[in-house]
Amino acid sequence: RSRGLGDVYKRQTQYILNVFGDTHVLELSCGTSVTPDLRRFRRGAHRAILFDECPAALVLRFRKLFQASSAKHVLGESATNIASYEVWVMAVCMCICSNTWSQELEELPSRDAEWLRHNSVHVQVESPLWEQPQT
Repeated sequence: RSRGLGDVYKRQTQYILNVFGDTHVLELSCGTSVTPDLRRFRRGAHRAILFDECPAALVLRFRKLFQASSAKHVLGESATNIASYEVWVMAVCMCICSNTWSQELEELPSRDAEWLRHNSVHVQVESPLWEQPQT
């Protein structure tokens, strides 16, 4: 059977949900986001955050957040900060599912692409991870 991008998406997402348990994953849609919306994040309840279709540029813009350091991060900032909030994501697994990640890395300036390569683990999912690849 033919496998389209929808199948790849389902496998990426399902894999993360299976690893951490679907009730312990905060799933965010990032395809058109300028900033990640983590207002629903609950420390202790969420063991992982799944950034679906997250562009490399968003990760680069929020490097400190994605490094999940011991510092709290302020998001939702504006001129008045009326909608700002803090999150503490230390030791929370950050998972990015993207159908364009490899292509984006090739198009980035080398310094940014190298930072992403050195600060992440890239697992390319082309077939279900629980099946033997067909040769």
